[in-house]
Amino acid sequence: RNPRCLRAEASIFAIAYNYANSYANPTNPYLDPAGRTIGLLSQGSYARMNVFSTDNNLLFNFNTGADIEHKLLVGLDYSWNKVSKREGFGSELIDIYDIDYDALTIPAISPDWAAVSQKQLGIYVQDQIRFWDRVSVVLGARRDRVTTSGTAVKDKATTFRAGIIGEVGAGFSPFFSYTESFLPIAMTVDGGSPARPQRGTQYEVGFKWQPERNTLITVTGFHIKEINRIIYGSAGSITQSGEITSKGIEIEASHQLPGNFELLANYGYNKLVSHDTATFDYLPRHTASLWTTKTFGLEDGAQLRLGAGVNYTGKRTSIGSAWTLVTPSYTLVDALAEISWKDWRFAVNATNLLNKQYFASCLARGDCFVGAPRNVMGTVSYRF
Repeated sequence: RNPRCLRAEASIFAIAYNYANSYANPTNPYLDPAGRTIGLLSQGSYARMNVFSTDNNLLFNFNTGADIEHKLLVGLDYSWNKVSKREGFGSELIDIYDIDYDALTIPAISPDWAAVSQKQLGIYVQDQIRFWDRVSVVLGARRDRVTTSGTAVKDKATTFRAGIIGEVGAGFSPFFSYTESFLPIAMTVDGGSPARPQRGTQYEVGFKWQPERNTLITVTGFHIKEINRIIYGSAGSITQSGEITSKGIEIEASHQLPGNFELLANYGYNKLVSHDTATFDYLPRHTASLWTTKTFGLEDGAQLRLGAGVNYTGKRTSIGSAWTLVTPSYTLVDALAEISWKDWRFAVNATNLLNKQYFASCLARGDCFVGAPRNVMGTVSYRF
């Protein structure tokens, strides 16, 4: 039923430099009695990635009774990727009150490329079953096999997913789902060994409530457990985590107002617990967003949709062995303008519309990352 899909992306190339303060002693980081001189570490790298992937599947629709409908999906996907990198490091002393930015040393990049490639083959099957037009059940399984270049390691995994949602009346529909994940990582960790695949399990429970036609409220509680997540430490170290648990709740509400106004509000609470390291406590506890759009009718059947909204990200804490860094909370404004006409769509999206300066993340190892500035993107699409 579904045609073969092919996606290829070749030779993504980038260079990045990162400067981070390096403290000789957390309680007294300065290297001179006057408290002016401090060490500065720098790192530069070239990175290149080649990716090829294809996903092929068949969809079968059939019934096993008058009131039991099936949508059976069977598929096979294959992917190949190669990540190449060459990098360099540097160090120097600076006067923090009189920095000569033009004189900062650019790290000397090694001429030798270090490359890691992976091949992944996956086979999957999923059955979506509808009972009496009131209850839906999803059952799925997947088998993966991954090989990594330069090593005899072959990772294999079988993962499962299941979910159920039912309509019990008065617009109320409770649901529950369970999902397992398997994510190969094409890189090496400290010691030169290939990274182990990241594994995880997720439970979700909640309900959808539609008290009237123009209003929908969704409440979801989740519990996620992961192992082998990549940890970027100080001095360029790369390790993998043990068990990490994230749990929380998400609330989303949408309402259609008269005059083609639509409101969408969202709130999330997330608590992350790491059982073997504290450095992962950097996710915000609180997130929230409010978005509104209005649609206008134009001539010849065209439609204009305008939208704007705010996104709030709460403060985050990164705890290290020596000290703790807190990333302040921030609120960003986004906007949208879109025209739809026949099979054409013209859109302009703006993120961080007010060009707010903020830190996206600060890590206890001693560096902060500046958030993205204003970004305006235009798209033209045609449906056929």
